[in-house]
Amino acid sequence: DQYNQKIQKTKRNYGFNPEKSLYKLLDEELGITYLDGNSEKPQEKAFIILKTKGKRFARKELGNISKKACQQAGISKHKQELKIDKETKYEAFRLPSKYLFGQIFGSIFQGISNQYFTFVENYVIFSDSPEMLEKFIHSNILNKTITNDHQYQQFTDYISGKSNFHFYSNMYRSPRLISSYFNQNIKQGVQKNIKQIRKFQAIAYQIMGNENMIYNNIFIKYIPEIDNDPQTIWECHLDTTIDMKPALVTNHYTGEN
Repeated sequence: DQYNQKIQKTKRNYGFNPEKSLYKLLDEELGITYLDGNSEKPQEKAFIILKTKGKRFARKELGNISKKACQQAGISKHKQELKIDKETKYEAFRLPSKYLFGQIFGSIFQGISNQYFTFVENYVIFSDSPEMLEKFIHSNILNKTITNDHQYQQFTDYISGKSNFHFYSNMYRSPRLISSYFNQNIKQGVQKNIKQIRKFQAIAYQIMGNENMIYNNIFIKYIPEIDNDPQTIWECHLDTTIDMKPALVTNHYTGEN
């Protein structure tokens, strides 16, 4: 069938079985997160996050796959250094087969690239470019994650802590992303009513399996007024308490405050 044909094509072109390799590493959690859910093509600014059974094991397995796949694809360099700042460095690996997750795990991953990846603790982060991986790591260092988001923390009171499938989206920030999951008729309705849809804080949908039953849980929260987050050019995570009030300083190279 078409599924097995794609598996065999990857084996011929890149020297590994994507189904066996990914399931061998996977430890119960696999997800997608988006850098900009309101862009016209949010899948181009997305990350696939896979929880591994161990960072050392996963790094060895995926590192070997990356090296072999790049050799067969005629790519001379299979890894590079990501320099976040003077002291923080990560390795990024190349994976020439660009849309593996859509082939293995279904259409929800369609259009999301996995051609570069890195490791953050026990997780493998896949994305379209080293620059995207740098943005993910930087946000993680600054603790700009969903678990530290005040609105999400309030929202979790209404959803289950365990599920087999969990979808969450801030509706104010991502109406285009939400509409991309619907058919054309609903998508047009979302686009026509974006102002009204953005008055809802967020939506969550969960599926839970228990014995022979499947349970669905959906929750939508309405907030008529939502403040935008500050759009900063540069941020730094403080590791201690503040000793003085913030003060404007002059950049002696540019003369700007």
